Amino acid sequence: QGSPGAPDIGRAKRLLCDERTAYAVKLGWYRGLNDYNGLTVQPNSHDGEFTILINEAYLLNSLKNNDFYWVGTIAHEASHVVDFKEYDKLVQPETYDELFDFEKHRMFLHWTEFRAKAVGYYFIRKYLFSNLYDRNQVHDIFERELPYQIEYLVKTVSETSNVDKQLYTAMHFLGRLAVWQYLFPIDFDDSVISSLFNDTPWMEEMYYFLIEHGTLDKVYNSLDEMERILDKHFC
Repeated sequence: QGSPGAPDIGRAKRLLCDERTAYAVKLGWYRGLNDYNGLTVQPNSHDGEFTILINEAYLLNSLKNNDFYWVGTIAHEASHVVDFKEYDKLVQPETYDELFDFEKHRMFLHWTEFRAKAVGYYFIRKYLFSNLYDRNQVHDIFERELPYQIEYLVKTVSETSNVDKQLYTAMHFLGRLAVWQYLFPIDFDDSVISSLFNDTPWMEEMYYFLIEHGTLDKVYNSLDEMERILDKHFC
């Protein structure tokens, strides 16, 4: 199965959401300090630097709790930076802004959300546990974390008719699942994965598509296939 992998942070910068908030609002990205844990702001030019914004209150709370969520958020946003820089080279739009247009790049945007969640969540676990592969963690995943994530997925999807918002939540769920299966393949074997999607077979098909296309070079020429999977459910 595929691995979430690690992001190449490259030239991305980590900044607190303070003096750069106005710039982010100007681009139409930032709707309020409390709406996001982190945010990626694209540059005005192709050779410019991305900026990663971190919610200051969230960061300070995460540091206080020593839960390493802030590490996952930075890794998540840095993963987006890597994806957008590579996608920009392939698509060659006039500006980075065009790449955030769902009408033109919907499949890429949902794919990068899956990958960013997988990368970010992997890094949280990497720093939270001394042994990433300790199977003593599995009991807590099945008893607490997985049921909570399923409940959150169902609740969030049912509260909106916006397909892209539904898919955003679904991609995050699948990203976490990819990490669980990568770390604990015995406990999250194919039969367990199938049992999670008895009522949503399209999600199982999408899950395996995503982990088999974990890098942009693998998914770029298969984005139409990703769209066909979604069409089975949403059209």
